[in-house]
Amino acid sequence: MINIEQYGEGPYSIVLLHGWSMHSGIWRHFVETLSEHCQVICVDLPGHGLSKTVQPYTLDNLCREILKVLPDSPFHLVGWSLGGLAAMQIAKHFPARVQTLSIIAGNPCFVEKADWPGVKYEVLQGFKDNLAANSSGTLLRFLALQVNGQENHKILLRRLKTSLSERLTPELDVLEGGLAILRDTDLSDDLSAYQMPVQFILGGKDALAPVSVAEAIRAENPEIKVEVIEGAGHVPFLSHSQRVAECLLAMCDDYVVG
Repeated sequence: MINIEQYGEGPYSIVLLHGWSMHSGIWRHFVETLSEHCQVICVDLPGHGLSKTVQPYTLDNLCREILKVLPDSPFHLVGWSLGGLAAMQIAKHFPARVQTLSIIAGNPCFVEKADWPGVKYEVLQGFKDNLAANSSGTLLRFLALQVNGQENHKILLRRLKTSLSERLTPELDVLEGGLAILRDTDLSDDLSAYQMPVQFILGGKDALAPVSVAEAIRAENPEIKVEVIEGAGHVPFLSHSQRVAECLLAMCDDYVVG
């Protein structure tokens, strides 16, 4: 069973998919702005928050379970980080269900390759290797990485810690499975095939989805809109919530289902 939280009413629905180790509560303050304009559906990824897990823990299985609780009519799909990979996969395989696709602090291929910017393989593998020995310490280091280099990093880190503590920590196999998805998934070749409007919202100081990916995305598909928020890290919907909300609502308002 997949847990969802719904807010607001309006002419369209926005679906929000959170990132690794988190849960839908991370969106709670951010959706206050969105829900004044539309219905917002926040989804707990499998094995996170109040959602049951899936076996094996693969991207395809995550997407299959998530789709079971989403509206039959077209919706605007938004994914952050790991949730961004799930959103991209859903949009690729079920284009009739997705009106627009927005990716926040995401990368079609998180690991750096010869022809694609990302983080070093060892970064994500290192988090995976350290989980079994010290899961709480590993999670805290991952949270800190998301806000490193930002002026208000202490405030943002405190908000991330508070949100994480609201629910039980995902089981070890879920955390390891999510990191494996981040480490091994490469959807960069799909960027030219999407049938709906797509935008990426990136942080200028993001240590996990480097801003250099903006040019790679534009080169792969010039039709994709890329917004770079200078000064933002990996959680721009917390640090620059108004700007991110404006980007999402502008995309949705341009493509309201009539």
